[in-house]
Order: sequence, then structure tokens, then C-alpha cells
Amino acid sequence: MKPRNQKTKEQKKKKKGYIALISAIVISFLLIVITVSLGFGSFFGRFDILDSESKEKSTALAEACVSQAILEASGDTFYSRLTDFTIPISGNKCKRSSEQIGNEIIIKAQAEFNKSYTNLKVIIDNSDFSVVSWKECPNFDASC
Repeated sequence: MKPRNQKTKEQKKKKKGYIALISAIVISFLLIVITVSLGFGSFFGRFDILDSESKEKSTALAEACVSQAILEASGDTFYSRLTDFTIPISGNKCKRSSEQIGNEIIIKAQAEFNKSYTNLKVIIDNSDFSVVSWKECPNFDASC
């Protein structure tokens, strides 16, 4: 029979080994979680950058569409096209509708680039073709 003192020493060693094993498992799990979350952060960060670049290009395309409409309005080729139509600008397409109300021309333009949309509503003065209002709308419909 072992002395009582020796038995408790063996039990303490077993407990210390168990605590060390569980601690190693928990620390490994935490390190894996941190590594995976940082990896996903950089992965999704790339898509955020891609989305912002697509939005910039669709905004530039919509602005080009509006500029072309103002140019057409100043050259009298605009008034024959007051209905919805699509125009190609540098290989991309822009949808535009226009109407004249009194002394103002309302131009609505929608451009899409890589599933990123920009909807603009621009009001210009018919006498000097200056911009009265320029705003971005959430939708390309009558609510804008």
C-alpha cells in the first residue's frame, strides 16, 4: 500500500497534465479562429474595393450620359429624343429619359457597370443650359 502522501502527488500530476492539455486545445482553437477571421477580413476587403471601383465607373458613365444629353440639348438634336433610349458610351450602355417642363429640361440617366448602378436626375435651364439641380436617386423611376 502506498503512503497517502504519494497518492495525492500522483493525482496532482494527473490534474496538471489534464489542465495543460485542455489549455493547449483552447489556445489552439483561439489561434485558429483569429487566423480565419483575419483571412476573411482581407478576402472581403478585396470585394469592398472592387465594389467601390465599380460604383465610381458607373457614376462616371451616368455623368457622361447626362453631359451628352446637355450637349444634344444645346445643339437642337435633343428634342427629337424625349423618350427612353439607350446610348453606348465607350463600350458600356447608359439608359436615359428626358422631358421638358416649361423652361427646364429634366434628364434622368441610369448607368450600370459590373452590377453597380447609378441613377441621376439633372434639371437644366433651357435658356442657357446651366444646371439647376443634380442629384443621385435610389431608383430609375417616377419617384426620382
